[in-house]
Amino acid sequence: MKKAKILTVVLLLVASLMASAQVKIGLRAGGGINSLHFNVPTNVAGANYETSSGVGIVAGAALEAMIPGSPIGFDAGVLFSWRNASVTDYSSVSGIGNGEGIPRNLNRGYMEFPILFKWKIINKGSVSPHIATGPNFSFLCGKSLSDPFKKNGVNTGWLTSAGVQLFGHYQLDISYGFGLAKAFERLPMNTKDFVPTYAKDRHWRATLTYYF
Repeated sequence: MKKAKILTVVLLLVASLMASAQVKIGLRAGGGINSLHFNVPTNVAGANYETSSGVGIVAGAALEAMIPGSPIGFDAGVLFSWRNASVTDYSSVSGIGNGEGIPRNLNRGYMEFPILFKWKIINKGSVSPHIATGPNFSFLCGKSLSDPFKKNGVNTGWLTSAGVQLFGHYQLDISYGFGLAKAFERLPMNTKDFVPTYAKDRHWRATLTYYF
């Protein structure tokens, strides 16, 4: 509920600034590499988890709102993303190197609402490089999550991108995002030495946007 209130406040702020802004609406699509960052050691001898990166996709609507006469504005979107990731669970055999692990599927689908503060380094001409950074609010809408991992419905993250806009219509971006909240956590097991375990998302993406 608290995260939903924060999103509402941010959207109201953006809406108030857009009242006099130069607005473009378009379509965005791309893909990238997703990974998981656990709060416990992974991929080393004796660790309970071995992580694997996966390929993800993202697509949806994009919006650019620039303050008139200024290189500053917002880059926002309503996007669907699918994040592929997996781990091999060695907790039942006391860690990597002590036996065969159990594959765990941690794929998830989200509706994303990124709201980035954007600065156009060159704000005129046919080639306009820019950087952007801001929060990315993600709401779970699909999963193929393997037990004993529990999903979290809201996943707040931070997104930073750099790119170039061409001829006022085409925009290419490379972005890096990381989770500020837990994407999922492992449910407690019936053992005295159970360590609370959770993971956060990391991803690199390349996207192409066409503004009408």
